[in-house]
Amino acid sequence: MEQAEIKSLLEKIKELNDDDTSLKVLQLAAESMAFEQLKTLRGNDEPSKDIKAEISSEEDNMLINISGISVNAKPRADGRYQGYLTADDGKRKYFYGGSSREVEEKIKFYRKQNAVSGIRRKKQNSPTFNEFADEWYKTYKEPNLKIKSLTTIKSVLSRARQNFGDKKMSNISTDDVQKMLISMPQGRTRDLCKQYVNQIFEKAKAKRVIRENPCDGVEIKKHVKQHKPALTRAEQTEFLAHLDKVESRYALLFRFLLSTGLRIGEALALTKKDIDFEKCTVNVCKDVVFDKNKRIVQTPKSATSYRTVPVPQAICEELKDIKTDDIFPFSYNAVNKAIQRLRANLGFNVTIHTLRHTYVTRLEEANVSPKVKQALMGHSSLEMTQNVYTDTQTEYLESMSDSIRKVFNAV
Repeated sequence: MEQAEIKSLLEKIKELNDDDTSLKVLQLAAESMAFEQLKTLRGNDEPSKDIKAEISSEEDNMLINISGISVNAKPRADGRYQGYLTADDGKRKYFYGGSSREVEEKIKFYRKQNAVSGIRRKKQNSPTFNEFADEWYKTYKEPNLKIKSLTTIKSVLSRARQNFGDKKMSNISTDDVQKMLISMPQGRTRDLCKQYVNQIFEKAKAKRVIRENPCDGVEIKKHVKQHKPALTRAEQTEFLAHLDKVESRYALLFRFLLSTGLRIGEALALTKKDIDFEKCTVNVCKDVVFDKNKRIVQTPKSATSYRTVPVPQAICEELKDIKTDDIFPFSYNAVNKAIQRLRANLGFNVTIHTLRHTYVTRLEEANVSPKVKQALMGHSSLEMTQNVYTDTQTEYLESMSDSIRKVFNAV
């Protein structure tokens, strides 16, 4: 039989579905034709170049060296040679032939055809995006992350679920992911969506659910986070002046945040036992988040978030007069709405987090060392404290001009 006929039959087999009844017939016919060809070549025991092209470089080695495959070097009592292949389920499939070479070729042929049909079965059995995303979330994220992070993941993946929900993982292309991402407004949400979708596909690739990660070819411009400046000294004075006029209920909380630099969740989690009223310090040892208005107290953001921070004497006295065990019994939403009302009465922008930026900037102006600032802020890296949170403001530079000049008087 001609080699071209054999190759033609192999191509037809690849195009057929596994449930096609004619597949087995074609497989047997092709196998028979291949073995006839090999028998005619047995004189030099070397298959033709075309036949060798059908064999992978791994399989071109002696099969006895491949894990899970063995071919007897000597014939059995009945004169036939025997070999076996260990399947994925651990069971052995045996092959027989007139020579060890023939047995090898039968195993090679079987492996090749089984690989083609295996890929087809994987595509047919591939889970949908929603199914795999649910498994990924429950197995790898839910046991390891805090409520706030889990809530963020659910929120940012909503667009991906809408686009890919019932689509098979193996059928989602790079173009599909690209089009979904560029349909989203540029910002942190899009960056996080890309990050988590990539993690999902990367896990699917590691588990051999898919062969390639479609996110590898995605090209999306990363959002540049807008810097939120600290309050100038003039803005700080105006902010404090408006507190008792506009938001007297939250005035102590805002003054406390400005003078300690605590994160809002850390402040809302404080109880009386966290305050040392003799030393005027606060022990930061927990955080609070709100999930559907449910108050959940948890450990701080990171190991470096555990810290002791000094509190101004006047504010410490006011904290001591609070009758409830919870220092600030407010929800995050209530505090955020209060700062929004304040902002409407001011001529500049201010957020809850602006107060934390302002705190560390005032420390910089007071010549507090970078490592002390890092400790007070509860940051894991000095770079975060110095380059993200600390502002060197124009008015501070101007006040330091004379001191700077004196350093270089002798030049």
